[in-house]
Amino acid sequence: MTSALDEELSRAVKEASPPSELLERLLTLEVGALTERRVERRIRESKLPERKLLADFDFAFQKGIDKRQIMELARLADNSLEQKLKRFLTPEILLIDEVGFDRLEQHDARNANLFHKVIDGRYCKGSTILTTNIDFKELGDYLGDPVITAATVDRMIHHSIIITIEGPSWRLHESQQLNARK
Repeated sequence: MTSALDEELSRAVKEASPPSELLERLLTLEVGALTERRVERRIRESKLPERKLLADFDFAFQKGIDKRQIMELARLADNSLEQKLKRFLTPEILLIDEVGFDRLEQHDARNANLFHKVIDGRYCKGSTILTTNIDFKELGDYLGDPVITAATVDRMIHHSIIITIEGPSWRLHESQQLNARK
């Protein structure tokens, strides 16, 4: 907005534009710049070997692809993370079952950050039930970022009731009973 201010002020004087129009143009420029920076950051973070943009795609060559449909789908990607996070933040009670069971959690340290966003967003606002067979001290290894995990665990255990089950597996017990009957 700052870089365009002089030019936009001159334009407003020449066209005798009302201040609201000037402000609208400046805000439109700022929104465009923010969007462009967001796209550039996402492209950098993708770490793709070559810069490929949807705008560069040759739809004339790929005649079987509906350009309108693809462009519409591309507009649906914005703010999807925030919308998905809201789904986890709004329930009165959220059950997160078997944390650490699937090694997918540690494929990317970003997962620890996303998990933290959920826990932090619910902190002192809603009840969260979490089951895990991983000790809190080891959770950082599973989530991929011990520093963020420490902050997450801090929020998880504050105002919490921790129930530790050290007995035998109920599923194993049922299986043994079922097999003993045969």
